[in-house]
Amino acid sequence: MCVIVDASIAVDTLCGRDPEFRPVLRALLGKRTTLVVGGKVLRREYAKIPSISSILTSLDQVGRLRREKDSTVDSETEAVKAMAVCRSNDVHIIALARVGKVHLLCTKDGKLTQDFLNSVLIASGNVYKRASHAKLITKHCNCNKPSRKKK
Repeated sequence: MCVIVDASIAVDTLCGRDPEFRPVLRALLGKRTTLVVGGKVLRREYAKIPSISSILTSLDQVGRLRREKDSTVDSETEAVKAMAVCRSNDVHIIALARVGKVHLLCTKDGKLTQDFLNSVLIASGNVYKRASHAKLITKHCNCNKPSRKKK
């Protein structure tokens, strides 16, 4: 399973600056989850944060970064905008979650949180905001759980 990190807390999360988000970084580095990125807007937002470029490269090299096709995310962004339901200005994050089938978001943005928890936009979305939410990583990020063999 995977996680999306809102650009507004990317440094706090991906550089480990905020202890509340260190469980997410540990899960990424410990290969328990994958960071999902995609869409021109998020790519531009991340590009404006030079301090995260090396961690993104490292995650990519170890297979912990999944890129969704920009054109697909951008197309879905327009579809979500047309729904006229979002309260936040982060429609691209909702579109990325829908395209990538991601149910966990890291953010402190109140309006984006409301959007991500809106079942009209994201079925069974969850938002990680603090270390006490670490159980969400276990719930949504089961990359290392052994698969059951069928008899």
